Amino acid sequence: KLTAIILLASSLSVYLSWLGQRRLQPLGNRPVVASAHGVALARTLLHLAGLPELPIASTGWKRTDRYEIEGRRLVFSTETCSQPSVAGLAIVAHEVGHAQQQVEHYMPQRFYNAVSSLSYAGLAFAPILLVMALISEQSYLMWLALALTAPGLLTYLSLLMVEMDASRRGMMLLRLRDRLTSDERRQVQAFLDAAMLTYLGWPLLAAGQFFYFALLSVGSAPTARPTEPAGG
Repeated sequence: KLTAIILLASSLSVYLSWLGQRRLQPLGNRPVVASAHGVALARTLLHLAGLPELPIASTGWKRTDRYEIEGRRLVFSTETCSQPSVAGLAIVAHEVGHAQQQVEHYMPQRFYNAVSSLSYAGLAFAPILLVMALISEQSYLMWLALALTAPGLLTYLSLLMVEMDASRRGMMLLRLRDRLTSDERRQVQAFLDAAMLTYLGWPLLAAGQFFYFALLSVGSAPTARPTEPAGG
């Protein structure tokens, strides 16, 4: 039963990632009739978000679009900026949403940035402690593995909240700009929803790992032996 928890969580995580990628592919390069795209669109959305002076950089690497927290700048690939497409509009709006989060001190983003490195390290080290606990039959190692897994679950949940909120903010800015047709807005929203499916698998997998370790820890806890009645 315990193994089934991990297998189920892993299977659902892989399926959601596959489903998200499958839905992204037909939408990604679909052209749109847009008066601005790429850096020009980003500048327009940043102005609407109250961030007109935010720096924008470009890179030749594919799939490297991001908002840099420390550098406080947007970075877009030439693939995103080259031509107006559903993917390009969605990515630009989404990353501008991340910039808006930092300015407004969005709490899940601050939490994720503060603990993500240590949490991911804990998730990576927890299975090693599990093996050590099973070999040595030391229950405290099992509880320690569980303690290392809990922050990772919270980190992945906060990441999901951050990504969902960035997409919501991006769509709001695109609606304020009001230059897309209703069908184009629907396609951009569908692209963002499909991208969320790829993020959903990670907290699901972390939750499976957490409950697996929790049940193992409870099962490994020593139980008190009943006292024998005194002979009379």
